[in-house]
Amino acid sequence: MAGSVKGSKKNNSRGLGVISTELTDLKRSEQKLGESEELLKVIFDNLEEGLITVEPEGGLIYRNPATLRIYGYDNVKNVENELEFLSRVDEMFETTTIDGKFLEKEQWPINRMMRGENFRDFPLYLHNKEQGWKKLILYNGKLIPDSNGKPLIGLLSFRDITRQMKTEDALLENEERFRTLADNILQLTWMTDESGYIFWYNKRWYDYTGTTFEEMQGWGWEKVHHPDHIDRVMKIWTGALKEGKPWEDIFPLRSKNGEYGWFLSRAMPIRDDNGKILRWFGTNTDITERMKYEDALKEAYENIEERFKEKEVLLRELYHRTKNNMQVVSSLLGLKGERVVENETKEILVDIGNRIQAIALVHEKLYQSKNLSRIDMKEYITDLANLFLESYNSTERHVKLKLDLESISVLIDTAIPCGQIIAELISNSLKHAFPFKNDGEIFIHLSRNRDNLIKLIISDNGVGISDYTEETGKDTLGMKLFRNLAEDQLRGDISFNMKKGVSWTVRFKDVLYDERV
Repeated sequence: MAGSVKGSKKNNSRGLGVISTELTDLKRSEQKLGESEELLKVIFDNLEEGLITVEPEGGLIYRNPATLRIYGYDNVKNVENELEFLSRVDEMFETTTIDGKFLEKEQWPINRMMRGENFRDFPLYLHNKEQGWKKLILYNGKLIPDSNGKPLIGLLSFRDITRQMKTEDALLENEERFRTLADNILQLTWMTDESGYIFWYNKRWYDYTGTTFEEMQGWGWEKVHHPDHIDRVMKIWTGALKEGKPWEDIFPLRSKNGEYGWFLSRAMPIRDDNGKILRWFGTNTDITERMKYEDALKEAYENIEERFKEKEVLLRELYHRTKNNMQVVSSLLGLKGERVVENETKEILVDIGNRIQAIALVHEKLYQSKNLSRIDMKEYITDLANLFLESYNSTERHVKLKLDLESISVLIDTAIPCGQIIAELISNSLKHAFPFKNDGEIFIHLSRNRDNLIKLIISDNGVGISDYTEETGKDTLGMKLFRNLAEDQLRGDISFNMKKGVSWTVRFKDVLYDERV
């Protein structure tokens, strides 16, 4: 008996242990379940999508915060009865389909789900009567069964795609604008991927080439290129792709009529924020007419250049012959002067010969110059002054020449009267400034200031003219010629100084005449 009692106690202890273990496991399971539910709640509460779960009979089990936010309510306090709000949501809002038709009550997503219908991405426009807004909502509904196939829970999820649709609409609108613009500009335009594979052409490309996209996509554009240029074009284009630099080239493209037109072609790489090339955008500008004009201009220029060369040859020949003829005349005057006994007549012949020599020297300088309209006055005055000094200086008199000359280029119509002035004034100095055959100096200065005014000074350190005035000097032939050259031909101003020898200053501008060539 005792043994049976003892065995009974042992069996009871074992049974209590099993129950205790099962209770512990159950508590652990309940704890894990609670933790899982809490984790799911945290996840669902932070979803951007709205989420509603209901019982098969229609009772609300759960709704996340995003639900009210999507429907225009900040929190549940704004809704008197949340379950009532959800059950008659179709009465509180106007709902229309994409095509603008109002949705019947039995077609409302919650009602469809409660009938056991499953649907995905069902779009509806939701209109808030009170707040006056309109949103595009995308719904998904599903009735989840238990293991026996009976309805267990209804799950309705939805998200606001209003901004997404606006963005997509804007992108479509921008794309349409781009295509409209690209199809109506004058250039042929195209786009490639980062490797140079063309995936788009504008309408003008097809209108000009008479091709289709199927023919042109990828590297099909080679078909409309001139065979004589394709290798060169490919080399430059692939080089630009490799280096990622803008591309530019000129080559002919075949039109739908089989004729080739010349195009200036450019392509620019389009990069992302990190500098990676996403695609290339290219244009072909028709320059056929411009090429024709350039060829015509080139031909015209060549003709003008040829005529210019002919004119240059004729001018050089003219200057050369003029110089030779004047030297012949000067030589004849010299020979005639040698036979003349009267000093006054001989002096006149020498002066005339010197003036002719001055003009002949101008033509000689022009003949030697690259510019047939201008001569360098520094070279001209140096040669002219030395020529006169050699003709007048004798063994008994040694007049020195001092020059301070800038290199100034003037036109022939300025150089000739300048040469005549220099001839007249140097001749006067050599004849009258040094009567006692003593040594002396003649000084010539030439410069130009910022106002383009040229200053010519011719002076000597001779005996001077003590009683000279502007009135007394007007009557002499030499002064009349000097004033005519300086004031009438050069339109310059004259000033003088008779304190130490004789000094004449002429100021003028080289702007009175046009270029000869």
